[in-house]
Amino acid sequence: MFALVWALFVGLVVGGGTSALSVYVLQVPWGEPLAGWIAYALAPIAGVLVGLLAGKPIWAKGARIEAGLKAVFGAAMAAAIMFALRRWGHFHLDLSSIGLGQGAIGTHAATAFPIVATLMALVFEVDNMFGGGNDKKKSEPNRGAVTHVRVDPRDLAEQEDEVTADEAKKSKGRGKR
Repeated sequence: MFALVWALFVGLVVGGGTSALSVYVLQVPWGEPLAGWIAYALAPIAGVLVGLLAGKPIWAKGARIEAGLKAVFGAAMAAAIMFALRRWGHFHLDLSSIGLGQGAIGTHAATAFPIVATLMALVFEVDNMFGGGNDKKKSEPNRGAVTHVRVDPRDLAEQEDEVTADEAKKSKGRGKR
């Protein structure tokens, strides 16, 4: 449960930050649709940040390679989600009551980036929850490992006596035939 809440938090913070970057730095008005180059330039940046933070974050032990791969994949995934939102996300949303204007959900800065980042964060968290991959290593014993066993010499002597007694019985049985 905490993982999904963390995914929502990461998605909304990264998406909201990307939206704020487009509005305050690149001067895109909140009510105007995003230009294509802005959407496709900022979506991969959001994807990289989500890849570094969601799922197994970069600061977790042994997660640098995984987070790096998620960041690279996240950049491509964010661009693909942004394309899908801009292409098929024509749901009209009116946010003018809170000063954010109105427009299609896929072309609006206040909605497009948070949707992209939140979807990606949820995918990475669910993958981390169910697609661990390390479970086999923990449950499967190491076949090449050397195990040390302490043996009592008295047990060895008893086993040798049993072996010689069995051999004697076999040899007696062969001689009678």
